[in-house]
Amino acid sequence: EGLIAVLLTKLKDEPRVASNVCWVFKELSERYDAEDEMGSYRNTTPLSPFFPSIAEILLEVAQRPDADEKQLRDAAYNSLSLLIKSAGQDCIQYMDRLTIALLERLERTFQFGNQRAQEVSELQGVLCGCLQVLTVRLKEHVAPLSERLFNCYLRVFQHYQAVPGQNNSLPE
Repeated sequence: EGLIAVLLTKLKDEPRVASNVCWVFKELSERYDAEDEMGSYRNTTPLSPFFPSIAEILLEVAQRPDADEKQLRDAAYNSLSLLIKSAGQDCIQYMDRLTIALLERLERTFQFGNQRAQEVSELQGVLCGCLQVLTVRLKEHVAPLSERLFNCYLRVFQHYQAVPGQNNSLPE
């Protein structure tokens, strides 16, 4: 409990430190992965009591003004993805709100048009990655958002093809 509190505090530190803390959360998530060999999930993990706090702060870290430094934004979203993937079933109750928050962030990326197209494309990629993990975990519970998700994914494909320097097709 004390270690998690210290790590959460350090996520507010300079980008180099915060990025390393994201890596620590990624490693802890892998260590306490709730998924078994059969694809089933244990009910709880040692990280379960901290899941809401960790997820919330990782979302905040990804939006820090200095999140572009030391690949902090990518580190935060990648840690969040692994935290979601590895979480116990007792954390599912928090994942619907995470899905909506990430979906709203993805929808906001379309407001940029072709400004900073490469940067926006990279952000859309990590957001889609988190949403994909959430979709797998939530299964049929994500159905109410399925049309919205589909429309966003379609717009991401369209945006990707419009990015200067990209091929007119997605990589294989």
